Amino acid sequence: MTIDDDHMADGGVLAADPNNDSIFWSGGKWYYMSACVSTDEGWTWNRYNPSPYEGWAYTIAIDPTSSNTVYVGGIPCIYRTTDFGQTWDSCSIGMTGYAYDMAIHPLDPDFIVAGTCDGIFISSDAGGTWAARGCSNVNALLLNPLSKDTIIAATDNGVWRTEDQGITWLNMGLDSQYVRSLEINPDTYYYVGTYGSGVFRWAINVGTKERADMNPARFTISVHPNPFSRATCFTYTLSSPGNVRLSIYDVTGRHVHTVLDVYQNSGQYTIQWNGQDVHGDGCVPGIYFYRWTTKQAIESGSLILSP
Repeated sequence: MTIDDDHMADGGVLAADPNNDSIFWSGGKWYYMSACVSTDEGWTWNRYNPSPYEGWAYTIAIDPTSSNTVYVGGIPCIYRTTDFGQTWDSCSIGMTGYAYDMAIHPLDPDFIVAGTCDGIFISSDAGGTWAARGCSNVNALLLNPLSKDTIIAATDNGVWRTEDQGITWLNMGLDSQYVRSLEINPDTYYYVGTYGSGVFRWAINVGTKERADMNPARFTISVHPNPFSRATCFTYTLSSPGNVRLSIYDVTGRHVHTVLDVYQNSGQYTIQWNGQDVHGDGCVPGIYFYRWTTKQAIESGSLILSP
């Protein structure tokens, strides 16, 4: 399957139609922002220029209920067709920055999330208007197919998650990394691709034992005592300097406390968690989970806080 030079000079994105296995869209640049569509599994293509201005298509989102409605985003903004490419209109009211990724929620085709260099933007009216919802320098995003509240964003400064449509954001780690891509294997792992540092993954359920280590010899950690009643100590070794973050979560995945978030030189360290939450209140006895994030590794494990 190829797209010859008569249709597009530079390709940037490829999208499969969720309604029809034979339809594919490709976006890029042909003097202007360009989008091509094939209805025969890629054997032939038709090219459209959604924008009358010079630009580039970085992302394409197809309505999960109608093949006629397609959104193309990039430089200069987002354009929409409701007649399978015959006509296009700009739909970026309220949005700033260039769109690098877009997603339509499968439960509500009017609910669209876009990631731009200025952050996350949400539309509840099929792209008619957009509202800024925080974050910044977003390169890729994921939606929870079961809830419109959860958004995962890959940024120039790590991976971030919101459970309330962007009112608050939780740093999931890799905050020193330029994250370019983000994918999910349902019920198992998130995968992220970084610029120059390889690919990382971590378990969707924070309690699942997970280690994403580019060089296991560079990072070691031990936790003692565990179970504990008053405090437990984390002893770890870094072979190279970098940012270190230690976060605690409860069994529901709710963030309880960030015990450590600093830059450290290579060496051995010990840090204590006294069983308190971010407000300084004692946590109720039960099972908790820790997540370590360093330049070399992401590791999570379980903790038992005894009465």
